[in-house]
Amino acid sequence: MVTPTTRKAAARHLVDCYQVSERSACQLVGISRTEYRYQALDKQDDALRARLQELATQQSAYGYLLLHALLKAEGLVINRK
Repeated sequence: MVTPTTRKAAARHLVDCYQVSERSACQLVGISRTEYRYQALDKQDDALRARLQELATQQSAYGYLLLHALLKAEGLVINRK
């Protein structure tokens, strides 16, 4: 079984080394062109998670609504959609 990462690397190799079109390379290795072009984003929630843990241990009686309000008041981005 070949992983998606390996198939993506194979398609990139075909495009770079053998001048095969992106569409043909993706068809040959069995991935979509969307998957070929996809670039994962780095997770930048580490500071948010650390602060949430800190607040939750300090205020164990607070639920998610109050913790969310505290984080929002501090200016931390919670949902960037």
